[in-house]
Amino acid sequence: MRDAWRRLTIGLLLLASLPALGMAVDKPPGSLRFAADVLPILRKHCGKCHGGEQRKAELNLQTLNGLARGGESGKPTIVVGDAQRSYLIQQVTSGEMPPGPARLDEREVGVLRSWIDHAARQELATVDDHLATDLQRARRVQFLLEVKCQPCHGRDTQEGGLDVRTMQTLLSGGKSGPAIVRGDTGKSLLLRRIRDDQMPPREVRYKRSIKPVTATELQLLQSWIAGGAVEPPPPPGLLDDDGLLVDIEDRSWWSFQKPLRPRLPALADPSFVRTPIDYFLTRRLQDAGLSFSPPAARRDLIRRASISLHGLLPEQAQVAHFESDTSPDAMERLADRLLASPRYGERWAQHWLDAVGYADSEGSVDFVYPLVYQYRDYVIRSINRDKPYDRFLLEQLAGDELADYAKLPRLSEEHRDNLIATGFLRTCIDPTTSPETNFLYDRYQVLADTVEIMGSAVLGLTLHCSRCHSHKYDPLPQRDYYRFTALFAAAYSPYDWVKPKDRFLEMVG
Repeated sequence: MRDAWRRLTIGLLLLASLPALGMAVDKPPGSLRFAADVLPILRKHCGKCHGGEQRKAELNLQTLNGLARGGESGKPTIVVGDAQRSYLIQQVTSGEMPPGPARLDEREVGVLRSWIDHAARQELATVDDHLATDLQRARRVQFLLEVKCQPCHGRDTQEGGLDVRTMQTLLSGGKSGPAIVRGDTGKSLLLRRIRDDQMPPREVRYKRSIKPVTATELQLLQSWIAGGAVEPPPPPGLLDDDGLLVDIEDRSWWSFQKPLRPRLPALADPSFVRTPIDYFLTRRLQDAGLSFSPPAARRDLIRRASISLHGLLPEQAQVAHFESDTSPDAMERLADRLLASPRYGERWAQHWLDAVGYADSEGSVDFVYPLVYQYRDYVIRSINRDKPYDRFLLEQLAGDELADYAKLPRLSEEHRDNLIATGFLRTCIDPTTSPETNFLYDRYQVLADTVEIMGSAVLGLTLHCSRCHSHKYDPLPQRDYYRFTALFAAAYSPYDWVKPKDRFLEMVG
């Protein structure tokens, strides 16, 4: 009897110790709360690696913000309303997390599942705006560090052992200690150096085109560190082009179609027709009740042809000779003579050189390019030699890739032309020779101007409009503009810049 009472007493005491445990299990799913029900589980099993000072994989599981933001994997830690797709649930049920022998029991996993499926949406809705603000501030800080700190603490140089490109290297710091301490502006060495006007160093600002940190920028850094130094999200991967802005109708626009020879229109009176083009001209004139003007005098013909092909008036002797030449092929022979003259290339090269923005000087601070005339002469030679247009473009865009020039015993005239042709990519205004005009914005502008020249001169599109927004008229999404820009960014990297005076090719032999 005594043993029975003892067992009953122990049982009652055990039951009395379980109400808090039972409450989490027995709560209606929608009444679970992050702070009361979920956070204790995460602190118990995940807090050591993903909370406080330690945030492995940049994942903080101790706040709603951190849970919503996720980590560096880019996978959603939780998918609101779908626990099965939530990375957190996948990790704990597979045994991957937490590391070691300890595991979440079925009750704990059940609480997490139930909260994600039924209660997370309501709670996370309250942090969306705050989270967006944190991420925007983090992106601004990232850009600030790129512009004002990476020249001395980036890819090529890590003075004092400090690299500011990643959160991990900022937290580990350099020879003097951590650059930042999350949540503590007083211990963050980066802020101290800026306040003391030691960073960016005065002696390198002018040389490397770095402006000092302003009071507004310092406040941005302080608020970012005080708020936990949120890391900006990783850049998105390749976006699926789901047809936004570019549909079948866009692709069928006439200027995007391969040219086809049209059928000649029927004419009521073909007496004026001499060439196929005349069929179309005559048809339009007849439809309007008009006819051709009287034939031009031979003096007018040679003047028009000479001005059109050479940009010059013909000499009086040439006019007299043409007027006296009554042979049927006189006009054809005149055209052949004008096309064979060096003046033809000089005249028509002007149109291409204007399109690509050719000038003998840089155009801003007016630094004179001593060898740029060679590109002008290349264009003239190409036109006079009737070089095929596809080859003409290939040489200008990739002439330096058409041969392994370093291994050639000597450069032929064709090799030299291939290299000179790449002057096409150096025709935009580039003021970055001078430190006063070599800031990051100036470099990006050179890259954008190069893309604009390529778009207008070669593609015949106002591609540059998409730098700021998807095109209003042409089917050019903004994402495609930056994909296209990336093709040139390898040679025109704003963070690994080569000044104009240093962009030369040595051609020997």
